[in-house]
Amino acid sequence: VDRDGDGTIDQYGLWADLWDMELIWASLIWQNEGEILDPEYTKTLLAEEGAMGAWQFIYDMIFDYGMMPTPSVAEQFGDPFESGNAAMTTAGHWVVPFYANTDFAWDVAPLPKGKTQASIVNSVGFVISKDSPHPEEAWAFLKHLVGAAGQEKVTSLGLGVPSLEAVANSDAYLKQETAPINHQLFLDTMSYANVKPCFRGYDEWATLIGDGMFSVWLGEAELDATLNDLIPQADAVLAEAAE
Repeated sequence: VDRDGDGTIDQYGLWADLWDMELIWASLIWQNEGEILDPEYTKTLLAEEGAMGAWQFIYDMIFDYGMMPTPSVAEQFGDPFESGNAAMTTAGHWVVPFYANTDFAWDVAPLPKGKTQASIVNSVGFVISKDSPHPEEAWAFLKHLVGAAGQEKVTSLGLGVPSLEAVANSDAYLKQETAPINHQLFLDTMSYANVKPCFRGYDEWATLIGDGMFSVWLGEAELDATLNDLIPQADAVLAEAAE
């Protein structure tokens, strides 16, 4: 939407961070009946038919329909959804405390369904350093965090969905004071969410794909050629990590 008629788009329909798989492209690939990796994590499937349809869909939203900003344009707005320069965004529950401070009303909705319905879920873990000077105290605190009382406290911060079903289905989560939105939706999504892939070499693999696709989203490189170049490199990362 060009609100002031100056020829520059003031509000896009959608903004999503395209670097990591978690925010949109993994879900779209699964919705298009594609896969990201083979079950053994030895082969990258991002250039196969199902995945290519999802990539093309994202590309078209940016360059054919103009409903998504390129990364360079989005960067000018900070967070385009928070600034009002994007009508929608894709994110997890962790953004709730941040978006609660916006000066406009908002709520959450499921991703539109493709060939099949799919979304992504990723867990957050607590860890204790092997060099902790107080391992016993740290262990006691960790046990508290994952118990009912600790989960209720973490839930009150709005940063995620409780891992304990009893807490997730309680008022502590569903009626939390962070923002008056449909928190139940995040629970409903679990029924068709896929777990985010986690494997040896993930950081290097994800950086290769995220950085490698950046030129495509800027309109400086072709989609097919870029993926054909990245896939062998990504598979090499998987092979090295498996050694």
